[in-house]
Amino acid sequence: MPQRPFSRSIFPVLALALLAAPAVLVAQYTVPGSLAELPSDRKERVEEAMREARWGSGRLRLEPWVTLSDAGYFYEDEIQPDGSTKLEGDFSAMVGAGLRAYLRAGSRLILAAHGKLDYVYWADRDERRTTLGQYGVGLFGEAGRLGMEVTATRAESQELFTAESLRRAPSRVDQLRGDFDLQLGRGLFLRLGGGETRSRVLEPEEQGTALFEQLDRDEQRVDARVGYRLRGGMTVLLGYEESTTDFVSQRDRSNEGTAYLADLSYQGPRFTVSAAYAEREIESQSGSTFGSFDGSTYRVQLGLGTGRRFSPVLYAQRDLAYTLDLSSTHALDERIGASLSLSLGRRTSLTGFFETGEQEFRTGAGEATGRLDDLTAWGATAGLELGRGLRLYAGYRTVEYDSNLPGADRRDRQIAGGLTFGTKSQGPWY
Repeated sequence: MPQRPFSRSIFPVLALALLAAPAVLVAQYTVPGSLAELPSDRKERVEEAMREARWGSGRLRLEPWVTLSDAGYFYEDEIQPDGSTKLEGDFSAMVGAGLRAYLRAGSRLILAAHGKLDYVYWADRDERRTTLGQYGVGLFGEAGRLGMEVTATRAESQELFTAESLRRAPSRVDQLRGDFDLQLGRGLFLRLGGGETRSRVLEPEEQGTALFEQLDRDEQRVDARVGYRLRGGMTVLLGYEESTTDFVSQRDRSNEGTAYLADLSYQGPRFTVSAAYAEREIESQSGSTFGSFDGSTYRVQLGLGTGRRFSPVLYAQRDLAYTLDLSSTHALDERIGASLSLSLGRRTSLTGFFETGEQEFRTGAGEATGRLDDLTAWGATAGLELGRGLRLYAGYRTVEYDSNLPGADRRDRQIAGGLTFGTKSQGPWY
């Protein structure tokens, strides 16, 4: 059972030592193990994806995007009529097909677009079968001294939605985002960014997830940073951010916030660091029950080794999460973890992770409610490259929360695999 706030242990040490991947407003739920993926330059990945695309020539290239993913058995805690929970399992799979397109819009500019439809199948739960889509268009590259990433996307997915209920729920995120880098000379640059994000739960009545509707919201964000690139490969940024969040449900936790930002990144021959730190002040809008938050959030990722055969990653995160618990308005989500990837030959890889942390629930006044939920998660995935862009994988993951609130313990387990086909087979742009 939880004994003391995790924030008094190793998290502040890591935060001060390394600062913290680009800071976000409120990450509703970070899937355990996902922080092990180190960030990279998205413009470079889009450029590489265009070069490797199968169809077309010259300025226009096309790439198929086909997946059979998350095919396996999923175990979730189901609430029983007497209020107790029972671990129930069901077979599920998701199959999808789509297309990525790349158009060379200049010597260093690429216009990219993607579209994909997925069908989610559940063997015993007909009400959870659904169709999801991913669509988007983006402009990536440089024009003179100005670098840019401008994207408009719609992403529908079915993943674990909130730490308070380890229940997969279909949801939609619409996002419009722009980031611009203006080179000022001698490694100095100015970065301006902003955008709007709309988050909605899909089919709440049919899926039995009406409770999650209270988390539907719109977020706006603008930020400005001054950065400097050192010759050794390190980049440091300092900046300022303003944000607004509008809840669309009856449980109004709308708020406005400001933040001072510090980012650091380094990619060298022996290790990689990605870190972002934000000192935040968030206040309620009129009529909102959010209250206030005055404190720091951060994310730290440290990759060791050469990245070829042996690739360990250490990571930590401190973020806010809006809660379903009516006695609180938000929680501090803190976690620390480690991942290890091994290459077993030219085509086979094995990745495992372990993660631990806690959620501390807080009232609108910023005081702790006394509820603490401890997180323990671990998993492993094996992958086999079968050919150009064709990859087979299988894995296991378990997520458990141990709460000091009676009856709030919960767990999720999955045994799943899949097959992906397409350039790198990782996401909408690449």
